[in-house]
Amino acid sequence: MKIPNWHHIEDEISKLIVKHTSKIKTNATADYANTIIDAWQFGKSFEKIVSGDKPPEKDQEILKKAATKLSQARELLLQVGHHGSVALEKQSQINANNKLNQEYRLSENNYSEILGNSLSPISYQLEEAAKMLNASDRGLIAVLSGAETNPPPKKGRKQKTTAHYIAKTCAGIFMAGTDHKISITHDPYDNVAGGKFHTFLTEVFKLLEIKANAEHCIKALLKEENADLK
Repeated sequence: MKIPNWHHIEDEISKLIVKHTSKIKTNATADYANTIIDAWQFGKSFEKIVSGDKPPEKDQEILKKAATKLSQARELLLQVGHHGSVALEKQSQINANNKLNQEYRLSENNYSEILGNSLSPISYQLEEAAKMLNASDRGLIAVLSGAETNPPPKKGRKQKTTAHYIAKTCAGIFMAGTDHKISITHDPYDNVAGGKFHTFLTEVFKLLEIKANAEHCIKALLKEENADLK
C-alpha cells in the first residue's frame, strides 16, 4: 500500500490557500491545510463504514476477542491483589509491630479489587457492541452514537461524504481568508460554472483526486446554509 506523502500534500494545499485567499497569514496556512486533510480522511473513513464492503463478522469477532481479553485482564488483576496480599502478609510477620505494612497490605488489596471491578463494564459494553454488529458496518455507527438499532441504509445514489466534508471545510477557510461568501457564477455564453470559491474547491479536489462535481457540492452547502437561516 502506498503511504501518502503528508508533508507534500500539506505544502500543496497551503499553496492553494495562499493563492486563493489574501487574509490568511503564511505561517497559518499549514494549520488550515491540515483541517482540509482531516476532513478528507474523516470522509473516507465514514464512506468505508457505510459502504458495507467489509464483512461485519470481522468487526464482531475482533470486539468479542477484545471483551475476552479484558475479562482475562480483570481476573489477572484480582490475582495480583491476592498474591500481593499474601506476600505482604509474610513480610509483615517478620515485624508484627509494623502497622504500616498491615495498612499498606489492606490498601493494596482494596485498590486492586476496585480496578478489577472497573474493567467489568468495559467488557460488557464491548460484548454488547459485538451483538449490534450483526447486520452491516452501519451497526458501528449505531454503537458509536449510542443508538439501539442500526440506521437504515439510504436509498438512491451514494452520498459523496468525503467531497462534502472537504467542501464545507474549504468554504470556512475561503470565507475567513477573503471576507466573501461562497457563491457560484455562470458564464453567460456557455453556462459553465465558475467563481473564486468554485476555482479554489476544484483545485483542492484535483489535488486530492476527489471525483466530485464542485458545483453540486457548493449548491449543497448553499442549501444547508439557507435551511439554517429558516
